[in-house]
Amino acid sequence: MSPSVKIVFELKPDEDGFPPVGSESINGSPERDGSFILDNTPFFVTDVALGDRVAAHEIAGTEGQFAFSHVIEPSQVKSISIIFLVDELKEQIFQYLRGQGCYCEYGDFGALEMLAVSIPDTCDYGPLRSYLMDHEQNNILSFAELAV
Repeated sequence: MSPSVKIVFELKPDEDGFPPVGSESINGSPERDGSFILDNTPFFVTDVALGDRVAAHEIAGTEGQFAFSHVIEPSQVKSISIIFLVDELKEQIFQYLRGQGCYCEYGDFGALEMLAVSIPDTCDYGPLRSYLMDHEQNNILSFAELAV
C-alpha cells in the first residue's frame, strides 16, 4: 500500500478573515487509477468528506503534495466542524459525538479551538444536529455543515 499524501485545498478567507488559513491539507491514500481516498476530516473545506474519492495533481516542486481538482465519488459520510465557545463542555461534546459513532479530530487555529467531525451514514444525523443546534443557541459552540 502506498503511503498517504497531502491533498491541498485552497481556501479564500472572507471579509472577517475566516477561515484563518489560506489552505487546508487532508491526507489521501493513492488508488491504482490515480485517484485518492480522503483519510481524514476537514476543518474548513466544504463539499468533501472522509472516504471521498478525489482527483488531484502533484504540485510542482513538492514531494507528496497534490492540489485538489474535484470529487470523483462522494462517500456517504457527512462532515461538520465545530468551534468551541465554552471550554468546560469540550470533552462532554466530544464524548457525545464519539458515542454516536462519529470520528472526531481536535485542532487549534490561533484563538479557535475546533473539532472536525465525520458522521458515518449509520448515524442518525437528525438528533445529532438538534443536539448541536441546542448548544449553538446557548452560545456553547458554533458549527458548520461542510458536507451533508
